[in-house]
Amino acid sequence: MRKVVFMVCLFFLVSTIGYSQKSFGVKAGLNVTRLNVNEAYTLKIKNRVGYHLGIWKESTISPKVFLRTELFYTLKGGRYSDTLTLPFANEASRTKGTLIYNYFTLPLLLGYQLKSKTAVFLGPEFSLLIAPRNRDDGGRTHNMKNILRYNAPDIGLTAGFRYNLNAKLSADLRYTYGFSTILQYEATDVQGNAYSPKQSHNEAAQLGLSYTLKTKNGKS
Repeated sequence: MRKVVFMVCLFFLVSTIGYSQKSFGVKAGLNVTRLNVNEAYTLKIKNRVGYHLGIWKESTISPKVFLRTELFYTLKGGRYSDTLTLPFANEASRTKGTLIYNYFTLPLLLGYQLKSKTAVFLGPEFSLLIAPRNRDDGGRTHNMKNILRYNAPDIGLTAGFRYNLNAKLSADLRYTYGFSTILQYEATDVQGNAYSPKQSHNEAAQLGLSYTLKTKNGKS
């Protein structure tokens, strides 16, 4: 609960920066996410589909430049499969599952209006993990909040493109790469020897729709 309150306060603090025109609205869309795992060996990572929904506020700095602040709830993670070799037996089994990471996310985006309907944007994204879960191949869900590094914030970089469908509705396509280590663990071979720590980072492609509820100068 404290994480939620912190993110909401930060959103309103940043979005109160004064510029000539301000717009406010809601946003929802789909995510395609995965985990970027270094030195995965037998671990195979695949994409998973999630969603995001939240609010946004946009301020005009100049006729071409704008600052957009968003706050949304989003699902990240990825599907995985791994080969486990049983000790004292010459056989291997394949395990599958899905890592589900629930975040509150605050992107701070600086945008440039290319034409009346199109714009590009770039900026940092700050995310706080609310609930990390693992759903195994049998459908059972396990809470993983006590695993090392799961409570660390995720800091990433977002870049994207926006198209205004009409005066109220716009669509954007964006990509976010997380620089923070989401999960760090040591793998063990069949002889019981531990080898170098493995690390994973979030990656996400998002397609979202934004709807403008209000504009300060009343032009929308």
